[in-house]
Amino acid sequence: MFPEPSQWNRAADSKQGNSANDRPLTTLALSVITAHHEQLIGQLITQFGIQATKAYQLVIKSKEPVILQLEAWPFRDAKPWNLAGWMIQAIESNYDVPDSYREHRIAQLETQKLQERQDAINACGWCDAAGFRYLTTEQYPQGAYRRCSHDTNLERRISLDAQNSTESDRKIADEEKDL
Repeated sequence: MFPEPSQWNRAADSKQGNSANDRPLTTLALSVITAHHEQLIGQLITQFGIQATKAYQLVIKSKEPVILQLEAWPFRDAKPWNLAGWMIQAIESNYDVPDSYREHRIAQLETQKLQERQDAINACGWCDAAGFRYLTTEQYPQGAYRRCSHDTNLERRISLDAQNSTESDRKIADEEKDL
């Protein structure tokens, strides 16, 4: 079992042979700043000239508005005289983003969805390259295409008589029937 935070230094002292009473108890400072926070703070400082303490405050208090305003900045036509002041005001007042930024985000999300779908198709062992399964069942003895869910558990529940085949598999099967 791990020692309580108040016991951390005492536990270290006892391993070194020192008694807990020989040294005063010190506290550990744990940071809530992540690498992403540091990156945002760095952007506010270097791109907009915001003072480090103010950048830190903005990121800690308003991380999502900071991200939004930084992402939207390249789509703005604004040429403010005081760039740092403008960005601080935009973050604190949650300025609306330009329509061109919204359109860009929508296109980005659509592209991401298409990529995720293609990745799912590529990783799926049940379907063809288009994301469909060719199944032969009692109901469809000549076969039928069905969109694959790419969910192994779901696809396994399809009738054991159903067969997944590719176009070349079907040609071979048709040739064997003719023999």
